[in-house]
Amino acid sequence: MLGYYAELCKETKGIVVPAIIVCCKDKKSNVPSDYLTMAMRKFKNIPLPLQRHLKYRANFFSIVCNIWDISERKLMMGGAAGIILYAMRNFWRATKEHLAVIIKKCSKIDRNDAKLLLAGLMSYYEHTDKGLGREEFDRVERDLWPRIREEDRLMPEILLGYDRYFAEGLAKGQAKGLTKGRTEERSAVAIRLLKAGVDESIVRQTTKISKKELTQLKKSL
Repeated sequence: MLGYYAELCKETKGIVVPAIIVCCKDKKSNVPSDYLTMAMRKFKNIPLPLQRHLKYRANFFSIVCNIWDISERKLMMGGAAGIILYAMRNFWRATKEHLAVIIKKCSKIDRNDAKLLLAGLMSYYEHTDKGLGREEFDRVERDLWPRIREEDRLMPEILLGYDRYFAEGLAKGQAKGLTKGRTEERSAVAIRLLKAGVDESIVRQTTKISKKELTQLKKSL
């Protein structure tokens, strides 16, 4: 971190003030605003020789912002950035109600920005204590707007893209593996849509899967 700070100062030929955004599970967590305090915080009583040595070490200060100190109302006034901060703030205690707020806010910003943002947040939230991942995001959107057209939904398109990038990344340069990856991708998305109660005709239209393949997938559920 200190090396990165020094490189920025060198390139900009100016003063760089780092800003750290903190969102710990413990709301009362205190993050030091300078490098040396953070590095030495595990020592309760720093030996005198080490204290003398520290004055020769480079140090830098940061602006530290604890998300817990910002009201949710203010967070949600910041467009895409506000959605990200809201998602970070509720990471440790995420519920389907929080996902609903995120999806509603995403529906009001540029569609391409919303897709990129939601794809990242789905991956982020899959690692919460409650594991609210892609299936939950898809289910919440359908609960919010059960009657809208399938092509107007955000989640199916994101789910297809997410799986496609993953499959293509694994099978890069291997035509046979790529074809298999795409088949598995469509099957995985079709299964998630079926579990969410989506009509079979819509599942086939969305995933481009054949009627025979869909019948076989239903048997595996």
